[in-house]
Amino acid sequence: GAYNMTAPCPVRERVFSGQLAELMGCRLRVRVPACAIRWGMGERSELLLHGQQVVPGRWVTEGGGFLFPELPGALANLLGDGPFDNHGNGMQR
Repeated sequence: GAYNMTAPCPVRERVFSGQLAELMGCRLRVRVPACAIRWGMGERSELLLHGQQVVPGRWVTEGGGFLFPELPGALANLLGDGPFDNHGNGMQR
């Protein structure tokens, strides 16, 4: 059957932005008021504003693993500071 392939440790957007800014050595200060998002997106805004706490429970229960289960390691790898190349080849540096 199908699997929910999501991060095993989901984080809020504020945490994601903060960790990304820290790794990039800059400030990311983009804030859009919730009322503006609701006005522009209508009912769909609820998913963006409140999110879904979806985790890959079945995948983990059946022994599936993740190269980067925590956000800092995943971001570091995507930004070129991790142990694998940025093309998903899993090549050691």
